[in-house]
Parts: sequence; C-alpha cells; structure tokens
Amino acid sequence: MVHECIELEKTLLKHITRTDRNMLESLISRDFIEFGSSGKIYYKQDIIQGLISESIRDFKAVDFEVRILSENCVLITYKLFESMKSTLRSSIWIRNTHNTWQIIFHQGTNCSL
Repeated sequence: MVHECIELEKTLLKHITRTDRNMLESLISRDFIEFGSSGKIYYKQDIIQGLISESIRDFKAVDFEVRILSENCVLITYKLFESMKSTLRSSIWIRNTHNTWQIIFHQGTNCSL
C-alpha cells in the first residue's frame, strides 16, 4: 500500500501523465480539492484542464513520508523542487470501491529549503 501510493504520487509528476486526460480522470477522485501554493482552490476539472495543456516541467521530489490514516486512506508528504522554487507537498489518497487508489486532496506550501 505505502509504496504503491508513493509511486502513484510520482506518476502524477510525470509529463506523460499530466497531459493524459484518461490517466488523470482515473487517478483523481471526483471529490478532489487542492489548496495550491498560490493560495487558490482547485477542483478536479480545474486541475485536469490546467494539466493537459501544461508545458514540460522539471520536478525533483524528495523525502517522501507516508502516514496510514486508515485501511483505505493514506497521507503522503514530500518536498518538491522546481527551478528556483521549493514547496512542501501533502496528498491524501483513498482506495475507492473499485479497489484502486485515487488522490482526493493535495496542498502545496511555498517554502525556502
């Protein structure tokens, strides 16, 4: 469970995933909400619309930690570096009724690391 969720989180950072509507639809819960590092709130369709036309970005994600919140829910935290910007990231993943994992919450917080 733990490694699977970390790999799914890393998958969402890959350009090939971020520009594939079908992949995004399957990985992102219909009830998804994000508190962006910009301070804006985003929902599933906002994220998908923004990502499918996104240019290639170079991310480096480190220091992954997972906290099991329940049998079907995990919290993943990590640090993300992109160019001269660093953010702390947190995501909540839930196992749905089809026994697959989907991200339901994400937050990015600007920081200086």
